[in-house]
Amino acid sequence: MSITETSLCDWFINCYIRQCAQLCLQHIAQLFDDVATSTRLQNAVAAVVDWRLNELTTSSYSTFVYTQIIIAGAVSRDSLTVPSCVCWMRELPAIHEDLLVYFVAVVFLHVAFKISRNTLTDELLDVLSTICLQSNHVRHRRIARHSSVLSLSHAAKLMKVVANNSRSTVQLIEIELSKLYLQRALRCKDSDGATENAGVA
Repeated sequence: MSITETSLCDWFINCYIRQCAQLCLQHIAQLFDDVATSTRLQNAVAAVVDWRLNELTTSSYSTFVYTQIIIAGAVSRDSLTVPSCVCWMRELPAIHEDLLVYFVAVVFLHVAFKISRNTLTDELLDVLSTICLQSNHVRHRRIARHSSVLSLSHAAKLMKVVANNSRSTVQLIEIELSKLYLQRALRCKDSDGATENAGVA
């Protein structure tokens, strides 16, 4: 019963707001040395809130830029695989949705660089397919990778995506990828029975 509105405010200011202010810049913390009037208290609290919001924005931006550096380094250094792409594509939007767009751009540039020096491998073809379809379900074992049914399935998925979208650079890439999957399906040893099973895809 002895607690009043004033004493409760004093307790809250001393136990919480002053503690937050100690984390701020010194000139903000010093505003709490004289909070005799409600206006001065409001100004001091507003300064803490403003500082915290600005600090969060700076921290988020730093995380965003740092993650971009990590992506560029990891993609150029490590060998890209379908599982690693799926992992990147699942985790990056949790940090920032624009990082997924950045990752896709880096992967396209990485694959373009790789195929300019060598040929397009099955692994890189699957990586591009995963990126274009942006699917978490393109997980398959190495044994199944060369089956004609699976290649026809990828080609069908890519053609479906292309059919539902207007022409752009990405759609042109998807068209070329679907052609490559069709070619790969025809090269497979089980390609004779693949056309019968293609409707399953």
